[in-house]
Amino acid sequence: MSATGTSDQEAFPGEVTAAQARAALDQASATTPVTARDLTLLSAFVAGVGLIVGAILYLSWATLSVGNNVGFAISMSSYCAALALLLAVKARARAIPRGFQRVYNAGFVTTMTLYAAGIAWIFGHQTPWPSQSVVLAMSVVAALPCVIASVVVHRRAR
Repeated sequence: MSATGTSDQEAFPGEVTAAQARAALDQASATTPVTARDLTLLSAFVAGVGLIVGAILYLSWATLSVGNNVGFAISMSSYCAALALLLAVKARARAIPRGFQRVYNAGFVTTMTLYAAGIAWIFGHQTPWPSQSVVLAMSVVAALPCVIASVVVHRRAR
């Protein structure tokens, strides 16, 4: 007898063969609770992280190269607010596809490495400061890994 007062035979009529169990497991693993909405939210999150990191790289140069500390503080505050908004977007996803974290981490680590290298190079060359076009190109390159990861997340989960 089970805890509910029924016998195991009544709760599970007939025996399940190994083949039936494998088929049930295969069917359960093929079902994904990830919706198109989840993919859109997660893709927007990953791409957004890359874009705001690229933007803060550019804005750091744009404000500090002219000695605008207030502008820099406003830029950093905006970056923090944008990051909080992106985390709220990610939290709205009800399910995360298999492999999301690995793809996101690869994009994020690469983006942040390029960001750190860009900051080190820009602020290591202050006499004269790098040109706007060089810093803009560096910002785009820093954002690209997360943007590419966003596309990979969206395509792999379909």
